[in-house]
Parts: sequence; structure tokens; C-alpha cells
Amino acid sequence: MTQKNILILLFMACWNLVVFSQNHSQLDSLYTPKLTGDIFVEKKYEGSPFVTPEWTKSSIVLNTGDTIVGEKIKYNGYLDEVIWLNPSNFKRFKLDKANIAEFWIQPEGDQSIHYKQIFVPIASDNQKIFLETTYEGNLALYIYRKIKRTGMVIKRDNDILYELEILTPKDIYLFKLPDGRWMEMHKLRMRYFLKYFPEHKKAIVQLAKKNHLDFSSEDQCIELIQLIDQEIFTAH
Repeated sequence: MTQKNILILLFMACWNLVVFSQNHSQLDSLYTPKLTGDIFVEKKYEGSPFVTPEWTKSSIVLNTGDTIVGEKIKYNGYLDEVIWLNPSNFKRFKLDKANIAEFWIQPEGDQSIHYKQIFVPIASDNQKIFLETTYEGNLALYIYRKIKRTGMVIKRDNDILYELEILTPKDIYLFKLPDGRWMEMHKLRMRYFLKYFPEHKKAIVQLAKKNHLDFSSEDQCIELIQLIDQEIFTAH
């Protein structure tokens, strides 16, 4: 084979590789769901704005129905936004909230946590918010892992004074009732819950006692809500 033929073959091989790369890129852009958002610049606070302190692997379901698996995110409970760590440049992005239907995060050593973006009529800001989905049936229980600003603090750094917002976690429990109404609790109280179900009050109390469940404990409340739904509202 002459040197000229070798050069021609090398040129054709390189050309084919370029064409393949271009086509592959087009396929990626057409068929791979993309995360979109704006660059996120973290502010300093006294306390953390994040519900999950570490970057956590996730599954994100977009409103298109596409699912993106394995990306590292944090949920910012102060802004009610999902922050994404771009693995290619390690920049942080605030994802377009309107494009996200729901997501799961998997903290190290814990069970996955499911969040849904839901419109809650009784929410103070009257808009969709990300809620931790603990149980859904005829009766449902969601938790708004809200981070609130509770004050300001003055800090000193090299004789320079500056103010920081003080952030504090404030869980809000949101129950969706079988008739479509919503109930909000800032502290889990059985007495308040029973006011909404006077005809089932006795059965609910007996169910809690029988299973040794304390409504004021978050984990036990979730278990009790599931039992109430399955044995009282679904059975009838």
C-alpha cells in the first residue's frame, strides 16, 4: 500500500469519526432529558438553608415525563428550590422549578425520600411547593421541610461587622383529607386531628392504642395515618 493510499484511508477514518460524533451529539440533544436552571451563588447564613446537608444522588421526574437518575442535588428549604451540582464543572445551579414534577433523594445510609411539587390551597404563599410525600391514599400526609428566617445576627471578621440571617428548620405537616380538604399542623396533636373526624373518633383512638402508636411522634404518625386510611377509610 502506497503512502498516498494510507493518507486517504486515515482521512476517511477521521471524517467518519467526526460525522459519528456530530450525529451522536444530535441524538443526545434530542433524546436525553436535560436539566436546566440558573447559576446558584450560595449566601452565608447562621444555620443551613438545606434540608439535606450533603450532595445526594437523586431521581428527578420532569413534567415531560422524562426521568434523570444519579445527579447530585440538595433541597433548599429556605428558597423551596432544588440545587444541582454539575459534575462537569462542579458549578451549582438552581434548577427550573416549573420543569420538576417530583424527585427522590437517597441520603447515605437512609431510605430514599420522595418530594412532590404540589399546590396546597391553604399554603400562605398560595403556590406550588415541594412536599415530602410520606403516605398517599384516601388520606394523605405530606411534610413541608421549611427553613425559616428567625432573626439576624451580627458577626465580626477582621474588624469588619456584617449581618447574617438566622435560619431555623420548621416542619409543617399537611394532611389531605378524603373529602379533598387540607389540614395544617405545626405540631402533631391527636386531639386536633380528631376534630376533623368526629364519626371515626372512637375507631381512630382504638387503632392507635391497639398498635401502640403515638400521634405526636413523626414516624409513628406516618404509620398511624396509613393504618387509618387502610382500615377505616378504604375498608368502608
